[in-house]
Amino acid sequence: MNNVDNVSRVSNAELFATLNAARVVAGMSPLTANKLSRASLEAAIAKLGDAATINSNAKRDRAAKRANDAAHKPSPNVAADVAAPSTADTFTLAKLARELGISPKIVRAKARRNAAKLAPLMTAEKHVYRMADRAAIVAFIMAGRAAS
Repeated sequence: MNNVDNVSRVSNAELFATLNAARVVAGMSPLTANKLSRASLEAAIAKLGDAATINSNAKRDRAAKRANDAAHKPSPNVAADVAAPSTADTFTLAKLARELGISPKIVRAKARRNAAKLAPLMTAEKHVYRMADRAAIVAFIMAGRAAS
């Protein structure tokens, strides 16, 4: 069978992927959008090389990349392996804001604007603070707010 018979059995999307693989093999940059007709795709592939070989190589490369990505993907329990601070002696800005009757969104926005002032009080986690610093955080949040 010749290349045209092999190419006629695949979709336009597969032809486009084959063309891009052929372009990369040929040292050209891949195309970003498929605006070519089927005949143009087939002609371009035939011009660049053997479509069956390129397509099989592209499929093999994609399979190898997926296997490599899966091998290097962190395990889902990585976060559980890291020791989290005890929740008894820490609190979040959102929890404190709810206790004060303020929208957590407003408190986090104020904390972002004044990150330098709150950074020394923050634990390793973002927006998590020690109970010992609670009074200072409440004073910071309430500063500038009108008394209700």
